[in-house]
Amino acid sequence: MGVPKLFLPIDGESLLRRAIDAAESADRIIVVSGAYHRAISEHLESDYPTLIIVENPDWKAGMGGSIAAGVAAALPDQPEALLVLLADQPEVDADYLAGLWQASTESPQRIVATEYPEGPGVPAIFPRRYHGTLLREAGRGGAKRLLRKTASVHLLRPRRPLVDLDTPEDYRNYTGQALPE
Repeated sequence: MGVPKLFLPIDGESLLRRAIDAAESADRIIVVSGAYHRAISEHLESDYPTLIIVENPDWKAGMGGSIAAGVAAALPDQPEALLVLLADQPEVDADYLAGLWQASTESPQRIVATEYPEGPGVPAIFPRRYHGTLLREAGRGGAKRLLRKTASVHLLRPRRPLVDLDTPEDYRNYTGQALPE
C-alpha cells in the first residue's frame, strides 16, 4: 500500500478500529501487529485499555506467523473458541460476527468459516480442539490450510461479498477515493 493499511479511513474510522468495534462482543480481543507495532499500540491504547496487542516480529513471513502469535497469546486462558479476523475487510461487521458465533454455538465442535467462491476462509471460529493444530500449522499457509483440509467446517455465506483491501486500487474501488497522503 505504501502507507500503514490498518490506519486507512473508512467512513471516518480506521480499518483497525472498525475491526475491533465489530468484535466488541468477544471476551478478549488480541491484536497482532507487525511492521507498525508502536504506531498501532499508540493508535489504540487510550480507547481500548483492555486490548492485548502482540507483536509478530516475523511479520514479513506472512499471515501465518501473525495467527500463531495471536493463538499463543490466547492459549493461556484456554478459550473454548478463537475467532480469526482480518482488519482489512471493511464489510465484516458485528452482525456478521454474531452470525458466526451463533453457528459456532449450534455446532461447537466444528470450525465455522466464511464461504468464498474459492473455498472456506476467515473470518472463522476455531473450537478448542483445533487450537494446537492452528498454532503448529499457522506458519504453513495460515488458517487457510487447516480450513481446507478439515472435513468438519460449517460455512456461513455473507450477505454481500467480503472484500480485502490489499492494494491502493482496492481502496479506491471500495471508497471511491485515492489513498490519503
